[in-house]
Amino acid sequence: MYFYKTNNAFDLKIKYDYSDAKNSMLLLEWEKDREYFTSFKFERSQLNGLDNELLTKLKNTWLHSRREDVNSTAKYLNFNTEIKHFENRGKISIQNERYSIDEYIEFGRRLIIEYHKTKRINYLSCLCKLVDQFTSLKEIHNIEQLLKIHIIIECEKSCVYDLQSIKCLSHKRFNHELRSSFYDDEFRAANGEVCLLLADTIRSRVYFHQLLDAGIKIHEVILLKESRTTTVPIIESSIYNYCLETLAQKNSIRFQLINANTVNCSQVVTALKTVEADICVYSGFSGQIVSKDVLDNSPPLLHCHSGWLPEYPGSTTLFYSILNNQPCAVSAIYMDQNIDTGKIIAQREYSWPVLNMDIDHVYDNEIRSNLLCEILKKYQSSKHRPAGVMQPSSHDTMYYIIHPILKNISLEILT
Repeated sequence: MYFYKTNNAFDLKIKYDYSDAKNSMLLLEWEKDREYFTSFKFERSQLNGLDNELLTKLKNTWLHSRREDVNSTAKYLNFNTEIKHFENRGKISIQNERYSIDEYIEFGRRLIIEYHKTKRINYLSCLCKLVDQFTSLKEIHNIEQLLKIHIIIECEKSCVYDLQSIKCLSHKRFNHELRSSFYDDEFRAANGEVCLLLADTIRSRVYFHQLLDAGIKIHEVILLKESRTTTVPIIESSIYNYCLETLAQKNSIRFQLINANTVNCSQVVTALKTVEADICVYSGFSGQIVSKDVLDNSPPLLHCHSGWLPEYPGSTTLFYSILNNQPCAVSAIYMDQNIDTGKIIAQREYSWPVLNMDIDHVYDNEIRSNLLCEILKKYQSSKHRPAGVMQPSSHDTMYYIIHPILKNISLEILT
């Protein structure tokens, strides 16, 4: 069964968070989903006998119509805004709640054109998510719309198959030396104390455990725990399946528990005002942007982002890096109000994970904590807090949670 569907196409956003891409049946289920939609809809619309040569001609004519519009600066900026809204909300506009199917079809056409032109995997990922919405449609009575959606689906399948054959059959691991940079030439004197601002997540547990193992002295922990009952994923045979409160008490670390599902609450601001540390390590709930109020009342918030900045801002960048035949990486930054744009303290590239390693919950968190430990060791031994360096101009590309079928291909590359 293909799980990435919705009962209300273009009204409900499909969730792809930490999707299970190791399922060997995923590709087959994805193919069946696309095939069922096109064959079933075409049969009902009496278009199942459409001549393939005519379909190809219509495809080429429609896909490349008004192409100059896509290349203009204004259209390009608007296009990337539509991607942002679609990835975040499942809609291509933040102002209009209802868009016509024709506008989503045009969005799909432009995704295909831009992917063929740039080969940016994030465009293909967005296209796959758009097709998931199309195949969730219960009824399409307009023959022209149905024909164009059929073309979009065929193009999506072709792009995915091409990517799979190129990456998996002829893929070679990167052969350049792994980079590592620390931007600590400029610094200010500091007390060497460390505070942790943590949500109760697997990442926070990995950080806490690794920091203690590395001999980092932690002076205070502020823990956010959702008031409603939630379950933190259990990692099989992992040393990280433990209670953060218990570990803090065991190591005589000052501890504050806040019942909240967001870092941007008044209790967090109040707690941060009393923090004496000159650095606060941040590991919050996924997808939250820290507010100005929190930033203004906190020591610099140190965040370890998986991805080499500024090239790889956003989510699930490890899988995009693998598909682009580049090393995985971590960038340590001081947080600001935008996504992954803060001053960079240090960066390091890492070899790809070993086969069958849990990338989302183990590898990702371990490489982040590896760089974090080294930064804090330097900080506590020198009593110097690095100033960091400004990133170049705004990010040209933002990465969103990768579509499961592309995640599956990235895992195949590791075999």
